[in-house]
Amino acid sequence: MKRIKLHQFSLAVIFFITIFLTSTLSQPKDSLITKVENGLLPVVLIKGEAPFNLQERMDYYNVPGISITVIKDYKIEWTKQYGVMDSELQNPVNDETLFSVGSLSKGVASL
Repeated sequence: MKRIKLHQFSLAVIFFITIFLTSTLSQPKDSLITKVENGLLPVVLIKGEAPFNLQERMDYYNVPGISITVIKDYKIEWTKQYGVMDSELQNPVNDETLFSVGSLSKGVASL
């Protein structure tokens, strides 16, 4: 069950970034990062419902850490890490942290 929730969370983040940012990449980088951090939408949209904060979603799905990279014109636009590698050791996620993406690459490849 935990893996399914993590997989759903990861796919939701990838989908959100792909769809939402394609129309807003001309904005300043800090503005885009803030939109990603504070503008996650639920799977089912309900009129008037506020978007989720990235940290709220990480807490909800019990995800200790993630790394987000946005690519524009085949180049890395920005990368930012959140949280820790392991809940017990509390080592922060960094540029060198390796993640097991499993089947997540299928969604990205299909886009």
